[in-house]
Amino acid sequence: MPPAGPAHGTTPDVPTQLMGWGSNSAGQVTAGPAVLPLPVPVPGGLDFVDASTGTNHSVALAKDGRVWSWGANNSGQLGDGTDVSRTEPAPVPGLTDIVEVRAGSVFSVALDSHGRVYSWGVNTSGRLGLGSVDAGRSTPTRIPSLGEIAQIDVSLAHVLARRSDGTVWSWGSNLVGELGYGTAPYSAFPTMVPGLADVVDVAAGDVFSLALRRDGTVSGWGSNAERQLGNADAGEIRLSPGYVAGPISGVADLEAGGDFVMVLLSDGTLRTWGSNVRGQLGIHSPVGNAGAPAKLQIARVTQISAARRSALALTDDSRAYSWGVNALGILGIGDLPTEMRAPTEITALPGGTVALASSGVGGHMLALRTDSPLFQVKLNPAAGTLVLPSGLAPAGAQANTWVSIASVGSYRGSVTLKATGLPPGIKATFSPPIVSSGESAQLTLSGVSLETGPYTIAVTGTSAFPLKQVSATYTLTLADSPPPAPDGPAG
Repeated sequence: MPPAGPAHGTTPDVPTQLMGWGSNSAGQVTAGPAVLPLPVPVPGGLDFVDASTGTNHSVALAKDGRVWSWGANNSGQLGDGTDVSRTEPAPVPGLTDIVEVRAGSVFSVALDSHGRVYSWGVNTSGRLGLGSVDAGRSTPTRIPSLGEIAQIDVSLAHVLARRSDGTVWSWGSNLVGELGYGTAPYSAFPTMVPGLADVVDVAAGDVFSLALRRDGTVSGWGSNAERQLGNADAGEIRLSPGYVAGPISGVADLEAGGDFVMVLLSDGTLRTWGSNVRGQLGIHSPVGNAGAPAKLQIARVTQISAARRSALALTDDSRAYSWGVNALGILGIGDLPTEMRAPTEITALPGGTVALASSGVGGHMLALRTDSPLFQVKLNPAAGTLVLPSGLAPAGAQANTWVSIASVGSYRGSVTLKATGLPPGIKATFSPPIVSSGESAQLTLSGVSLETGPYTIAVTGTSAFPLKQVSATYTLTLADSPPPAPDGPAG
């Protein structure tokens, strides 16, 4: 899709509140015990849109594209050039226009809007992807020669990067084949995983990796000790991508825990497989592991998150549920019981939470609370002129704008576009008519009318699940002489 560029809409900006709970040994949640959700202290006016948890540090992405970090900093994982830990978020210098940030075990990785990837923190096994296994970096350093990256995910000590061309690249630890190529114990150089194409999502577990293809099939490689790679023999080590599951229709999100897998479908239901020794599959069963996807007894789910042996889900009525091991209060329900084998509501979490985040590494969770919609409808340009001399539209007489969908938090669902309030004789066409977060559509207005306007047209996006509608306005003026050349999609 063409990039939407700077855009305009009428959706109000509503601040988010960052909440955290679980392990707090280094202040990675906030100061003091955190067995129940607590607000993370942030500077006034700061609006977060995503967050991620490392072993004992946290990172969060602000709406303005800056990254903030807090918690332990013994190896430079906070990225501020020091080794001083802190219990409150502070900005990571040198990073702008960031669209995704992930925390691993004592390191962090960020992706900017141009597809460039940056890393900092400990560099054991070459997990920073900088071509060496030196002492690491205490400030963000760009990883060279990766091409245009569309998504990143990290785990204990390895990183996956999905390029915009549908290929997957990996680097870091390779103790049991989690990089998908070769038998060397690590790779400090990002290398393409062979045998993968048309990949639309990736997920990194402790020592295994997953890729979702456009056809709905899931491929995996690395450890299968807990059948997280599907029905293959438990204990198998897979050195290259192989079939795991599918085709699974309507996958909205793919998440990897330490040794289990979660899949959110577009109908709001969940599937899990892999280890269940601490109830992390959420299937209310004593079974030790499962190689086939099992359906959970929870519906209308909009967001999911996987920690190492715990899981989190949000439903469309803003209720949050957790299950799995409850070490140090990671489930957000207090420090007892020590595990939950079925989804249990986190009643202490305020309503309105629309985005949940965890890298799958930390013993703590972070959640974003907001009262804003799940997405925003944005227009570029926000006004245009349609040439209609004598009320007759000559060939090519059109007004065009680009409509983009921007998520609030990590919403990934699809949105159907529609224009209302059109003047008589004017037709609106969207190409394509359905878009997902981060994508754009072209709105073309054409037809005949004798009135010059201006007209205010409502461009409305509707998500089927959960049912939400968000509108932005476009100003149309009719003229009898050619207007200046319209703006194209901004880059």
